[in-house]
Amino acid sequence: MSYGVVRLHLAHARKKFGVSSNISILRYISIFYNITPYNLIMSTRGKEIFYLILSGLTIKNIADKLKIHKNTVRINFEKILNDNSCATRIELVSLYYFGSLNRTYIKSLNDIRAYNKYNE
Repeated sequence: MSYGVVRLHLAHARKKFGVSSNISILRYISIFYNITPYNLIMSTRGKEIFYLILSGLTIKNIADKLKIHKNTVRINFEKILNDNSCATRIELVSLYYFGSLNRTYIKSLNDIRAYNKYNE
């Protein structure tokens, strides 16, 4: 399945759920299947930032809300990504909602991307 097809399916899912982000799709799926969130490694400040990201706020909005500089938000978020061996925001959120099951999926997804890139 190509990256374009995946994006098309995600767009359809966002429209069906009436949400504007992929993070919201993951939240709805976890609620529907009654999945217990996975415990991520993060500091107290990191938890504040992460939960604000889950609520859909941008880095700038989080900085304004917490009355800190946006670079502080970025540094804290990068630390959360590194501590949990994630490369992207969506990977971290899917790890949170789907736990260790997600690790196999992400590895497979990265293998598919590498395969598609190699065969272009």
